[in-house]
Amino acid sequence: MKNLNISKAFELFSPYKQKEFIEYIDTAKQEKTKLDRLEKIKPMILDGKGLNDK
Repeated sequence: MKNLNISKAFELFSPYKQKEFIEYIDTAKQEKTKLDRLEKIKPMILDGKGLNDK
C-alpha cells in the first residue's frame, strides 16, 4: 500500500466530507479547550471554593 500524506488523503474526501471532517476537528478542539479550563478550576471546586473567592 502506498503512503499518502494527510493533504493528499484529505483530497480523496468529497467536499461535503471535507467540511464534515473540519467541523469535527473544530468541535474536538473546542471540547479540549473546555476540558482544559475545567482542569484549571477543578482544585478550587474540590477545595469548596467559589470561582470568585480569593
